[in-house]
Amino acid sequence: MCNLSKREKEVLELCLLCADDTVVAVRLGISPKTVANLKTRVRRKVAKAKKFLESVKKYRKVLYPERKYKL
Repeated sequence: MCNLSKREKEVLELCLLCADDTVVAVRLGISPKTVANLKTRVRRKVAKAKKFLESVKKYRKVLYPERKYKL
């Protein structure tokens, strides 16, 4: 649903293990500012995916109404 780049996935995994941006930056060999930017991109992509799924759930009944059978 949300297409994360290889680097964004690496940052996400390390952020889940340790909360500090500087630790993640040292492990990946990048600056803490880059880590913060990548985390922001991940948050935006995940938020878009959640918003899309919520809209699908909301309009699912309209798009695919359940059939009513007569007895």
